[in-house]
Amino acid sequence: VKHLHLNNQKFVTIVDPGIMVYDNYPAYDNGVKDDVFIKDISGKPYLGQVWPGPTYFPDWIHPNATTWWTNELQSFYDGIPIDGIWIDMNEVSNFCNDDGQGQVCVNSNPDGCPAPGASQTDCCLVCSTVDENNKYEYPPYNINNNKGKLSTKTAAVSSTHYNNISEYDVHNLFGLMEQISTNIAMTEIRNKRPFLLSRSSYLSTGVHSAKWTGDNAA
Repeated sequence: VKHLHLNNQKFVTIVDPGIMVYDNYPAYDNGVKDDVFIKDISGKPYLGQVWPGPTYFPDWIHPNATTWWTNELQSFYDGIPIDGIWIDMNEVSNFCNDDGQGQVCVNSNPDGCPAPGASQTDCCLVCSTVDENNKYEYPPYNINNNKGKLSTKTAAVSSTHYNNISEYDVHNLFGLMEQISTNIAMTEIRNKRPFLLSRSSYLSTGVHSAKWTGDNAA
């Protein structure tokens, strides 16, 4: 990175919101301590899966979230002085919950998830439906989109954020809220307006981040 900077070039790293569930990993340990993860219908952090494997998803609405995120990015920046962040997979994307009915997911094989030789995109969690009458998972008006149910390949809409706000009500804000927290964090860390690029966007995104449309199928 120093060589790039000496050559008047910039280094932008790609960061996904899913935090690997792994003891002694500071972003995970501190996130659990600060209670900044989305909760499933049972009240435990909602378990999904993306590139690192089993992950928890940040609750950007939580009042502790931005401070937690700033601290984690500061720790990363202290080791690698990045110039910007490309925030990806922030719809939020999930390799599990294929049928959109995974209100609660568990890791049945902590020592091998994903299994050796398996693709990182192969779901290795066991997901189940706890409440078949949940009004968010099964609303009176079902949009019947081409991917299936509302929760397909994302966090269950029956999950909750801070102050018991349902994922159903704020799902479309996930990317925007991550942009806001990341913009605040990187501005504080670098003392200048950061370069941010986001896959998910919403009204006012342009104030906080650039966006791209290269993954329109997401």
